[in-house]
Amino acid sequence: MASRIPATETTGGVAKLLARRIAAVLTAWLCLIPAIALAQDDTFLPDAPDTAACTLPTPSEFARIVLVGGGVGATLSNVALAGPDGTTTMATLDIEPGDGGLYLVATTPGSIVWTLTGAVERVHEFILPEGAGVAGLDPARVTFAAPGCIPPPFADSAAPSAQRAKQALSDVLNRPVDHIFAGASIGTVRLPSGTVELPEAQEDRWGQLAAEGQGVAQEGGNFRMIVNGPTHMGAVRPGDAEELEQQLLNRLQAVYPGGIARLNARDITAAAPAEAYDILPGEAGLLLLLQSGAIVPDPDGQLVITRPIARLPYGFRDGRGRRYLLQIDVPLPPGLPDPAAVILDRFGRCLAGAECN
Repeated sequence: MASRIPATETTGGVAKLLARRIAAVLTAWLCLIPAIALAQDDTFLPDAPDTAACTLPTPSEFARIVLVGGGVGATLSNVALAGPDGTTTMATLDIEPGDGGLYLVATTPGSIVWTLTGAVERVHEFILPEGAGVAGLDPARVTFAAPGCIPPPFADSAAPSAQRAKQALSDVLNRPVDHIFAGASIGTVRLPSGTVELPEAQEDRWGQLAAEGQGVAQEGGNFRMIVNGPTHMGAVRPGDAEELEQQLLNRLQAVYPGGIARLNARDITAAAPAEAYDILPGEAGLLLLLQSGAIVPDPDGQLVITRPIARLPYGFRDGRGRRYLLQIDVPLPPGLPDPAAVILDRFGRCLAGAECN
């Protein structure tokens, strides 16, 4: 005879099953909450940092706490903080005169050099992520925070992410944040007021740098870098070279209206070694190589590498899948500036890039 399950046990099993299903639905919904918030705000802050694991300096009771968020600097740095295959930018914090000290906390993604000017004696402490650097401030007043000890980046001081970051920092320091500022691209910011100073006119800034030997175009001709400084190269090369150089210059002016920073690696306080670029990243590096004659466009649209170069400039991505052609006896340079780029030898054989696979 087959055994029968008592009704009470059947009811209990159904109840347990329903309970498990309800719990699973609730768990899935709760897991979606951060994802929904992240979709609405791409700098969602999940939890406050673990204050027990953080060793941030204690702010003076008389110092005002200033939180600075942002994306990148409006000026391209000539010094790399993340090695030659990375882009480092620069932004300026101009400290306004006044009474009382300042406790600065800057949180930004990627590599950025904060250059401090003005009444820097007011800055008691400057806290920043390990990927950033500081120029113009005593290294004894600079602290690199461990991951999770300061809020994640935010680009708009009015966004919910900024308010969460402000509250999180207040919890870590056990003090309210007095001032908050953020910008997607930062040129010069006066603190603590948060007044923004726009970069110089783009054309004037890039023209000035060309005259000083930064390897960019200037009206009336090109310049080649030599040991004693820039030397004039004569008229702009006709055809595709002129058009390409102007395209690169236009993009540089749009992305980096502040031009190229002239920093000394020895003057930068950073968690990782700071070193000058051998080839500037992106469009600036390619433009420099074009200006020097190390790379020359040919009638087929290929970029001919005419002599040995330290590397192809990191981060140059224009989506065109540029083709680089090595002249005879020119060694293969490290780096590919575009995922779709390829390097060919003089016989058209693929040496590096996606097409070689």
